Amino acid sequence: MKHWAESRLVFAAIAELQRQGIAAALATVVHVHGSAYRHEGAKLLVGADGTIVGNVSGGCLEQDVREVARRVLATGQAERRQYCSGSDEIAAWDLGVGCEGTVELLVAPVRDAYSAERVAIAQQRPFAVEVPMDGPSDDRRIREGVATPGLVTDGEGREWFVDAFLPPPQLLVILPEIGLPHLEHRVHYQTCPQHIARWGNCGPPRSSAPETG
Repeated sequence: MKHWAESRLVFAAIAELQRQGIAAALATVVHVHGSAYRHEGAKLLVGADGTIVGNVSGGCLEQDVREVARRVLATGQAERRQYCSGSDEIAAWDLGVGCEGTVELLVAPVRDAYSAERVAIAQQRPFAVEVPMDGPSDDRRIREGVATPGLVTDGEGREWFVDAFLPPPQLLVILPEIGLPHLEHRVHYQTCPQHIARWGNCGPPRSSAPETG
């Protein structure tokens, strides 16, 4: 759920920076081994104007990742970065990686507004984005359906990161037309497949609280 919500904010920020003509770099966690605070798909957007959206660790990697992002902005070339806690448990916590954890990131310049990703997010359906590890960030491929996040290699030997997106679950509560009087005055209900629905009652959301006056 955090990945979905955070990515939505990151993609929106990318679109706004692109609209303003401000350069940006996007850091993405592409591989995690062992214990880590964030998992594959976690993102940190760094804008040339100082914009920062998202995070890729417990907070201690961000400073170094921001420096890498600024270098990527200057050179226009993507970089892979690996952070390893080693066997020192105290150092692991200091790094924000986690005990015995290794985190690998791809930091790439942003070259488009991520319109396809924003549309897919708005549709509230599972999808995946395949990001090339050796090419421009705008050479991405989007496909529908549930996927497993991580690094994969295609038949031509090219490595890709699969960024998997699963929408947060929707809550549906069905109340009978009669009964539960002690509950009905406390809830709002509607007959769409989200929030709370009530049998045999069509129309827009409305409160079941009794009117006063």
